[in-house]
Amino acid sequence: MEATKKIAKDIQKKLIIFTHIPKTAGTSLRHILMQQYGENAVFMFYDDPTVTTKNADELLNELRGYFRYLPATNNHNFNSLVKLRVISGHKPFGIHSLLPVNNFHYITLLREPIERVISFYYHIFGRTEHSLEYLISCKQSIEFDNLQVRMLSGVGWKVPYGNCSCKMLEQAKYNLLHYYTFGIQDRFAESLEIFSKYLGFSQVQIVAENVGVNKPKNTSIEQETLHLIAQQNLLDIELYQFAKNLFKERQIQCQSVD
Repeated sequence: MEATKKIAKDIQKKLIIFTHIPKTAGTSLRHILMQQYGENAVFMFYDDPTVTTKNADELLNELRGYFRYLPATNNHNFNSLVKLRVISGHKPFGIHSLLPVNNFHYITLLREPIERVISFYYHIFGRTEHSLEYLISCKQSIEFDNLQVRMLSGVGWKVPYGNCSCKMLEQAKYNLLHYYTFGIQDRFAESLEIFSKYLGFSQVQIVAENVGVNKPKNTSIEQETLHLIAQQNLLDIELYQFAKNLFKERQIQCQSVD
């Protein structure tokens, strides 16, 4: 019990790095982070024309500017050194290695893999004439291929489509266990309880953001398509099961945090 309380206090002193996996309710969580810490304290690391005109290198240089006056060895309370509290972006695990700071903690949200792929398809390709089955069969987007393992293992988009490995899966599990406070998309309210306890949130206001309005229920999608999605995301499915079991353990641990 006391160990869990100490972990929570330690996390609240650190730079929060949000691994925003697309279509996992991450935009809603990002807005909550901005509510809690203030908009100016959340750095938006999205090299996406809908968010910013800056490319990844420009964003990284801007981000490094926050750390210009940090001591070479940062063993201090991060919050007392800079106003930046959160880095949020569609960036895989490992962004901390690009920055001169060792006082950090990762957070993320996961989602049932088949649901996530379907949601992504309707969000990005929903108005195209091509079917989901066709786009997956022709390997149209890396986001259809074990994206959650890619993001949490740290390899991101570097590994070609279809080449995700069991080694990547085990690395993703290790990172989730040792570096992350995380939630589950379809248990969002319960996830916020965990984030609130460990990150020190107060008076959270939930606003649904970036919700897919054209996505049908899985029951309206052909079984062959669902099977194809599952076959292409077997590692994500195993990671998600691991995450659900770990989430239950974290919920029990969370009950000891004031």
